[in-house]
Order: sequence, then C-alpha cells, then structure tokens
Amino acid sequence: MPRVLPMRRSLLLSTLTWWGILQESSGQVLRQLVRRTTLDYNVPRLYAHVVVDQQQIYAQVDTGSPELTVIWKDWYEHVTRPGSCTTLQMGCYTCPKGCDSRPTIKITYGFKEVSVFPWQGSVQLGDTVVGKLGFGVIKGQKPPPPSRNAANILGLSPDASKLPSVLTQLYGQSKVSSPTFALYLSRPSAGSFESSGELLLGGGDDTLYVKPLRFVRFSKPADLLIDTGTNFVLVPSKYIDSLLRSIQAEASKTAGRTVKFTFAPASKVYLFDCADAAFLPTITFALGAVGEVQLTMDHAAYYHNLMNQCYIDIVPAEDNDWVLPDKTLYGNYLEFQPQNARLGIAKLK
Repeated sequence: MPRVLPMRRSLLLSTLTWWGILQESSGQVLRQLVRRTTLDYNVPRLYAHVVVDQQQIYAQVDTGSPELTVIWKDWYEHVTRPGSCTTLQMGCYTCPKGCDSRPTIKITYGFKEVSVFPWQGSVQLGDTVVGKLGFGVIKGQKPPPPSRNAANILGLSPDASKLPSVLTQLYGQSKVSSPTFALYLSRPSAGSFESSGELLLGGGDDTLYVKPLRFVRFSKPADLLIDTGTNFVLVPSKYIDSLLRSIQAEASKTAGRTVKFTFAPASKVYLFDCADAAFLPTITFALGAVGEVQLTMDHAAYYHNLMNQCYIDIVPAEDNDWVLPDKTLYGNYLEFQPQNARLGIAKLK
C-alpha cells in the first residue's frame, strides 16, 4: 500500500538518551479512541469506532493510506452471502437514500485492489459530528473476499489519491486548527497484544508524554516508514539476518542460556518458545541525520502469540525500506506534522 512519513534511520540494540525542544500544540483537537484488538479474521488491527450516517463501523487506522473507505453492504453480501454483514464485526455501510455507484476510483492496499465510488455523509469522530464529509464506498475488490479480506479504512496520510483525506477535509472546513495528528497506545499487559489509546486530529497533547518531544524530518528517499495498516516489521533483506542474530544473542544473554529461533518454511517466519518472550530485547531506532532522535520498540511490538505458538513478526521487505507496524505505538506518543514535514516522538507517560 502507499506509505508516507519517511525518515532516515540507523538501528541500535541499546538504550539512548537525547535532548531537544518541545512543540506545544494548541487549538481545536478532535479526540478519537482507538484500540488494537481482534475483530474479524482473527488478525489484530488498530481500530477506531466511527459513526457514518448514524451507522456504526470499526475502521482500521492506517497511516499508510489517505482515504476513508467503508464496505458497501450491497456489494459485500453479494460476493459473500446474504446477511453476512450482520456477522461482520467491522460493520457495513448502506446509503440512507440509495447510492449512485457509477463513478469508480481504484485504490491499492497491499495485495488487493479495491474499487470505490465517492460519497458524502455525516461522520462522527469521538464526540464530534461532522455534517458533510467525503469518503469512498467499496463496491469491488480484486481478489474478492474471502480470498482477501474486506476492511473499512480510516486513512491518515497526506492526500495522494482522488479522495481527500478526513484530516484535509476537517482542516478545510475549519473543524480543526491544524493538519497535525497524533497517535499513541498504552503498553499491553504481559502476554497480551491488545491495547487502547487515542487518535488526536488537528493537534497533539503535551500532557500525554514525557517531555521533551523530539522531532525528525521526513526525507526523500525514505529509509524508514511508519505504517499502522501493517502487522509486521519489514526489513531490507540485506539486514534481516544480522538483525535476527542480534535479537537472538541479546535474548540469550538475558536468559543466561540459548534462546532458539527456528525457521518455519511454510509460514516463512521464525518460531520460538513462548516462555522466552520476556527475554526479547527492546529495539531502538536512532533517527535523524546523525541519529539524534530515538524511537524504541518494545519486544511485544515484534513478536506474536497465536494459540501458544510464538513467532517473530520480522519479515523481508520487498524494497529497501524499513516499515514499522501499528504495534510501534506501544508506550510511544507520535505526533505527525505533515505541514512541517516532521514527526515528533516521545515516550508515553
């Protein structure tokens, strides 16, 4: 899927301390609760509860795409089965007075292409109802469900398609005072991957994090991308073996014995004993021109426990980009300022 928020990076397996300036946020900010949890398809995702034309849906929060898109009930039940929307926890959308589905916009999300038609309606974000907001209604997908799962998407990246982003529209309607947005997730309890937090639209909140807020500028070409629409840490192929060896060595050092990683050819991931999860190290990314800003990734952000089978969520990237997933937010506060081409990073209080 298209991704934004690029930054220069270097990688460290250590704890660093840096100093910098504080960016104060002011003006109107819309606060939307988010939760990383499992709804449909037994895959944990970062969700926001959104009300569209008085219809409740759960949308995946995605910094890697700009659009708000919702599943059209007529289409989904046609390609799956009648009544299937009643069991889809994410929810489906119905045009209150009928739809004009003739216009078509194509959007690529990872390994699927969706066809949407542009629509407008009322959208509630948190406690705020916006009377007129544009979004896309999904009327087709290649490959279709169940080959590829359908999803409602709340995109946050700067506009890069024919559908303006929610934040662009909110800013254009003076519903918020800035194109800035912020995200955070609390640290999950031991052994859990579920976590709650907030999406702040139109600014940030300096009471949430340990000051100072440190900034790193977006860069082109990019070395590192933050994409909350993905579950895996994507690493360039030339680095992945050395990274996994370093993680294994640090885990073994902490455990006082060898922590074994075993490659599973079928799933193409490394398995390990779930009892060793607590020994996995924190990964620290040193960002900026000279590595002056740190972003730490807790071990819970790069492994997964599926029915008591644990595996490392680090896989080869298709290109030379490092891509960090939604779990990067665990214990972190990230403030995205596209208008200033920079990202603020701090530890959550």
